[in-house]
Amino acid sequence: MSTETRESLGLCLSRCHATESPANPAPRTA
Repeated sequence: MSTETRESLGLCLSRCHATESPANPAPRTA
């Protein structure tokens, strides 16, 4: 898995599960 894909998925998942997992802050959503 390339870095671009990882960051893209991470960002999407972070924003998608932001309300579901408030205990897991997104390191890329600074």
